Amino acid sequence: MKIAQIQLKNFKRFTDLRIDLGNSAPKLVLLIGANGSGKSGVFDAFEFTSKYHDRVEHRRWQGRKVEKYYFKKEGESQIKLTFNNSGYYWSIVNDDGSLESVNSGANLNELSFYGRSAVRYLPRITRTVLGETIDVASNSDKPAYYIDVDVRFENDIDILAKRVLDQILKAIGNFSEVKDLHITQFEEVTIFLGKVNGAFSRVFGENTATSLKFMGPLTPADGESTKLMFSKGETQNMNYDLLSSGEKEVVNILFNLFVRTPIYQDTIYFFDELDAHLHTSLQYNLLKEIVENWIPDHCQIWTATHSLGFIQYAQSSADAAIIDFDNHDFDLPVVLSPQKTQEILASFILLPK
Repeated sequence: MKIAQIQLKNFKRFTDLRIDLGNSAPKLVLLIGANGSGKSGVFDAFEFTSKYHDRVEHRRWQGRKVEKYYFKKEGESQIKLTFNNSGYYWSIVNDDGSLESVNSGANLNELSFYGRSAVRYLPRITRTVLGETIDVASNSDKPAYYIDVDVRFENDIDILAKRVLDQILKAIGNFSEVKDLHITQFEEVTIFLGKVNGAFSRVFGENTATSLKFMGPLTPADGESTKLMFSKGETQNMNYDLLSSGEKEVVNILFNLFVRTPIYQDTIYFFDELDAHLHTSLQYNLLKEIVENWIPDHCQIWTATHSLGFIQYAQSSADAAIIDFDNHDFDLPVVLSPQKTQEILASFILLPK
């Protein structure tokens, strides 16, 4: 299920914004524009809607008023999402901060939202013990608001490290019983290494000076933190802490998707600044990798960006739309629709230069 149209009334900085993607509802929607132009406000609408739409989140929010001054302008605030099957979901924030919603359309109850804020960078891993088991299905570790720090990467590491440890213990147990160690007992570990290293080779290149390969996690021991070990060039045991900022961003996103996408199969994914810290060529490679190999085809991914590489990929894709937030007065009603290649090149490259 994919979003075909969004309408935001008196929400964030928008008096009446409508984004019309047409009936095709592409898999990738790229939001571009200057800082402060309103791109992340769309993701706030997704985050707000998910709080009320999701059953677990609904129970948490039931009987509680939202922080209305963060979300709304004066007057009744409305969020209307129309999907490609003509179903819609309509949320209303009343003046007193209370919530209402209207849900109409087949299978909308199965829809979910999954977003990552731009504040997700982790310079080093600090946990010295494996944390409590995270309920991935309920997304219980997501930030309270979209502007908050997103700490899910360390939880993803915990989950993966526990899986590796479980597989080792199972293998040892089976070996002691039948004296025969089958490779299938490490199947999940093997699948993960193959998937993530295949992605690294497509993003960073293969057999180059910047090629990166994940060797595996080392669980906490003797008061030390969990380690993620990589090889790069002739260096065979490089810890995550020594990676560059751009490498860490790619690791963060791909590990998170490996853990979460099996749960979120009919989902609107939204990511702020996926391109953070990345060179232009890597920006193109990363977005191509995520859209084509990690996000299920029946899902939709939205991302806000300042990246020329992302724009180039979206222009080359038959299943993508670019929405430009620049040069609009959002105190007035505004309708945005996908832009043509020539218009994007002019607004994003030539005019600023």
